[in-house]
Amino acid sequence: MADMNSDTMMADFMKSIEGNPTADNAKAVAPAPVMNPQNAITSPQDEEKLLGEIKNSISDMQNRMQDAYKSLQTRHATGHSKDKRVKAEFTATYDFVGLDFATDALEGGVDEFKQRVNEALKEATANVQKITQEQTMELLQNMQIPEDIRGMGGEGDAE
Repeated sequence: MADMNSDTMMADFMKSIEGNPTADNAKAVAPAPVMNPQNAITSPQDEEKLLGEIKNSISDMQNRMQDAYKSLQTRHATGHSKDKRVKAEFTATYDFVGLDFATDALEGGVDEFKQRVNEALKEATANVQKITQEQTMELLQNMQIPEDIRGMGGEGDAE
């Protein structure tokens, strides 16, 4: 996973929400943020505080993503053929671990053996996807989003 420093990420984020102005004219071009009245930025100190919270949130999420990837590297997903004669195994980061098969897995010839291997691989990759989706949902549910940002949604946004 590529490392980006939080300052670069913050600059990219700010450019994206400010209509991509250059660094020289960012403050002059940036539109006023849309916020709930209770979360309004009322001073430069509030703005600096919010930017600090955003940076911390991005940094925290980046660390959580790296930890999650390390965790996925240690988790294994398996798949079996319908008759359980072939088993395929991957890590949750799609590193191939192995292929096992029973002595009678070749019964029926090469075409049936290939079918068994395909079934096992298909189930194993589906299980990798399931594990990574669960990990992603856990990450998203545990995101630390500053309260000021939570209230920035436009009208009609779902909570």
